[in-house]
Amino acid sequence: MLDTIAENAARVCNADDASIRIVEGNILRLMTHKGSIPFLMTHELPITRGSVAGRAVIDNELIHIEDMKSLNTTEFPDAQVAVDREGIRTILVAPLKREGLAIGVILIRRTEVSPFSEKQIALLKTFASQAVIAIENVQLFTELQERNRDLTEALEQQTATSEILRVIASSPTDLQPVLNVVAENAARLCEANDALILRVDGDNLRTAAKFGAIAAADSRKTSRGFPGGRAVIDRKTVHVYDMAAEIETEFPDARGLFQISGGRSVLATPLLREGIAIGPLLSVEQKFAPFQISR
Repeated sequence: MLDTIAENAARVCNADDASIRIVEGNILRLMTHKGSIPFLMTHELPITRGSVAGRAVIDNELIHIEDMKSLNTTEFPDAQVAVDREGIRTILVAPLKREGLAIGVILIRRTEVSPFSEKQIALLKTFASQAVIAIENVQLFTELQERNRDLTEALEQQTATSEILRVIASSPTDLQPVLNVVAENAARLCEANDALILRVDGDNLRTAAKFGAIAAADSRKTSRGFPGGRAVIDRKTVHVYDMAAEIETEFPDARGLFQISGGRSVLATPLLREGIAIGPLLSVEQKFAPFQISR
């Protein structure tokens, strides 16, 4: 959308080029540049009074410079590169205003001394308003997507909880169906290929339930060289981004499980009861795909 706005602003206002920048903190980030003038300026422009765009944001006003070379070089020192290297002579910049604040600028330029007309100035203000609408629409759409994603995740979590509670109610004396459904839902919610639940048995971790094709030994030593063991010992979640990169140094005791069965990204969470780890729950992804810890 911004590409189209900039392209039309340059064409309709008979400018050699047009660019749009957006305020990000204390800089103006270039979003688009259209036109025949080679762009030699930085993509991140500090918001200062030393540049035409920066001053337009600070003063929140349109700036029209008929001839850059007629100004003292100290007036806009940050614009001298454009004057010297790009041959810029006439500049018109309008702030993008939202709720009275400048959130960016749209800037058009000419390489010859040719002041913009009142009609062209009015047109640029219109293009500035259109750019603000485009930015707001994208932000609203992004926020809507985030809310929908949050609602979807909340619904998935509620559905998983309901399913687990249903199994608990239907099998009050049988633990295995409960662990099986926990493993299945852990894999699904974490978007993992496999899930594994282990229980502490003395100095060992014994397989209690699994979901997926992962081949797990019945028992293994509780050690920091295995993600599940480290989660139990430290009583903290262990997130291994890439087992292939860490299996030799950090997790040598995981060779049997992950080299044979596969598994690149691993998330191991301790099962805590009254502050004591009684086992770990592992979600395993076959490809490199780090987990979102918030899940």
